[in-house]
Amino acid sequence: MMSGVWIEDWDFSRFLNVLPKASWLTSYSHRVTQEMNLQCKRGLHGLWQSQGLLSDTANLDFTTLPYWGESSHLEKNWSGNRHQALSSILAVLAQDPDSGIITYSDTNVRHESKNQVVLEFLDFYGTDNSTELKYLVFDSKFTTYENLRQLDEKGVKFITIRRRGERIIKELESLSASAWKTLRVPKACF
Repeated sequence: MMSGVWIEDWDFSRFLNVLPKASWLTSYSHRVTQEMNLQCKRGLHGLWQSQGLLSDTANLDFTTLPYWGESSHLEKNWSGNRHQALSSILAVLAQDPDSGIITYSDTNVRHESKNQVVLEFLDFYGTDNSTELKYLVFDSKFTTYENLRQLDEKGVKFITIRRRGERIIKELESLSASAWKTLRVPKACF
């Protein structure tokens, strides 16, 4: 990455005025290693932090990238948009809630390792130590209780979002008024 060059200053139209051929895309993708991608993400992350564009909070979520070709090598992942499990790639995205910037992504998530993604993100985020991550927001099924304990030990506060099913709503509605405690949040941290 060139120092002092802003991405919005680049003229991408001269690079993609014609769609590349499939053979070029295939050969190019094999020349870019996972380490090269990680270096690029770290460079962009450092640039965004140096410009003050990132807060101390990150939203983490999985997304499903459907694949319509021969899918024997792919796992089936739930697609909320299609309401079914599809042969697809499971990816994770981390977004800064203030700027909307996608600060991290990984498309190599497998079922057996998806609970560790939150710790991998912390390792990625902690590489430059210029800004300490204080808050994470993610779905309640994003990781395990053991990993939540590790987040707690590292001093990272987290909010897990839980889907409110019918049973939970009925339980809440059946509570008496005295069972509720009113809290006032003077300033939201997001």
